[in-house]
Amino acid sequence: MYFPGDAVNINANVSVDGTYTWHFGADPAVIATGTSFGISSVTKYDEGWYYLTVTNAACDPYTDSAYIRIVDKPLTPTCNPADNKIVFSGIPGITLDTLAMALDTASNSRVISSPESAGKPGIKIYLNPYWTAHNYEDGEYATASALNFPEHEIYNVFISASYQGNQFTSVAGGQVYLWHDQGRTRITICTATLVNSSGGSPQSVTVTGEVNAR
Repeated sequence: MYFPGDAVNINANVSVDGTYTWHFGADPAVIATGTSFGISSVTKYDEGWYYLTVTNAACDPYTDSAYIRIVDKPLTPTCNPADNKIVFSGIPGITLDTLAMALDTASNSRVISSPESAGKPGIKIYLNPYWTAHNYEDGEYATASALNFPEHEIYNVFISASYQGNQFTSVAGGQVYLWHDQGRTRITICTATLVNSSGGSPQSVTVTGEVNAR
């Protein structure tokens, strides 16, 4: 098992005269030749089966394989906000009940949301669409700056908030943690900045807090 950013090296356990070719998954393209194959910094998209075929004129081809699993590093949150509370700078905070996780069909993303009401902001937290078809992994995630998440960066979430006609959206690089807890999803926002995409005031807000969802 490896974490994103780790270096991975796969080596043949024998060395014979012949031709070595490496393939990834069902793709027939040769990704490497030689007795070893390496990736300097893996991502989730490097997870899967790797196949080595050794051919020699004197014998039948030999094929072996290895499965490389990539998971998020299960880090403990660096902050400890109050449960089911969201705190903004510049606009009122929110006290929440346990929320439901739903599917946003427009973005094909799982989303946890609380609507704006009674003078209190609304908030939405979107998971990368990769996790619509997979069970999300516990660990640290970063905020993305748009719902069209960066390619190959699945450990991220997008946060939006609304308040009195203003729409706020997250900028890249905020620190968020997701984990499973007794049948619930816990999302802890340690540091995140949202900018006002409506052009109103305030121009940006910071947000911290913790949300529970089922």
